[in-house]
Amino acid sequence: MKLVGKIIRCICILDHPLENTKNAASLQLILPQRQTGRKSDIYVMMVSGVHAVCQKNYYVAIVSTNVETDNPEKEIQVGIDLLGTVLEKFVKVSDIYEPINDRNDGLYITNSLDA
Repeated sequence: MKLVGKIIRCICILDHPLENTKNAASLQLILPQRQTGRKSDIYVMMVSGVHAVCQKNYYVAIVSTNVETDNPEKEIQVGIDLLGTVLEKFVKVSDIYEPINDRNDGLYITNSLDA
């Protein structure tokens, strides 16, 4: 496997839906790279107790993107700001790998998960 980059993922616990979403129980937002001045998009995903992933009246939001600087938390701040008040936040930066299998042995190795 060859290291090709890093991804930051921030899992946030909320006690409210995102503003201006008509109290949606789930959503996915993509903040385009051109609007954030980045090389890659920022992804915001939210689910709720309706999906049995957390208690009723709570929400789980995940903000993620490819790391482009030495300050990955600052890179996702525009997505975090959309969440409003965050009760708890868990941040993880993960390496991205791709296979370097140059043999023809019928073995297929997938890339790491993307943002």
